[in-house]
Amino acid sequence: MKKAKVLVVEDEGIVALDIKMSLEAQGYNVFVANSGEKALEIVEKEHPDIVLMDIYLQGKKEGIGIARKIREKYDIPIVYITAYSDDEIIEEARETGPFGYLLKPLEERELYSTIQMALYKHRMEMELRQKEKKLMEELEFIKALVRSIYPDVLLVVGEGRIIEFVSEGIRELLGYEPEELIGKSTLTIYPSKDEWEKFGKIFYEIVEKEGYYKGEIKLRRKDGNLVNVFFTASPLKQKNKKGVVIILHGEP
Repeated sequence: MKKAKVLVVEDEGIVALDIKMSLEAQGYNVFVANSGEKALEIVEKEHPDIVLMDIYLQGKKEGIGIARKIREKYDIPIVYITAYSDDEIIEEARETGPFGYLLKPLEERELYSTIQMALYKHRMEMELRQKEKKLMEELEFIKALVRSIYPDVLLVVGEGRIIEFVSEGIRELLGYEPEELIGKSTLTIYPSKDEWEKFGKIFYEIVEKEGYYKGEIKLRRKDGNLVNVFFTASPLKQKNKKGVVIILHGEP
């Protein structure tokens, strides 16, 4: 199996050479940089799989700033090397999202295990992001499908009469963005508490008796004006979850 490419950023020549020889003996492809500028050049050209970054370069905490640039632009995992265990330094370094720390003098076993763990963690994070991206794409597809099937407004109301989902048609009907209503009580769009209580009785009948209801209601737009809306409502068919699916439309 192909070994990872490792960039060692270390301005102490003997330390850098020792790390390089140890890793090469394990089959890693190793690059060495003795400054932040050189490190960025190697990253741009070689695209290493992981960077071992000394926090202090030429007596300054330059490593943290370079690591931040590498993480933000290239998303390469960083493992810090330092001779200091100062809490303030570690806290500053932590803000760059490192995948591990190595304290000098380095021990070979710890060096190898830290690299392997960092590479594994980074690979898992990348897979998770890909899954999240795919999930978001599927969600957008479902939203588009809902819009095509229901040109009117689709509203899902859960227990406690909390709005769990609303389609984008709500924007034209009531002037709200969907995000403004999701998680809010349906009382938000009812003109009065009495009207809301009437809806509560309808909600109960639909949920408990698994019935179907069709009628007309008056709702409050975001601008305060009232609008008459026709609706059909049916129980939410989902295991261990009670709710109502409502379609709001302009005609009976």
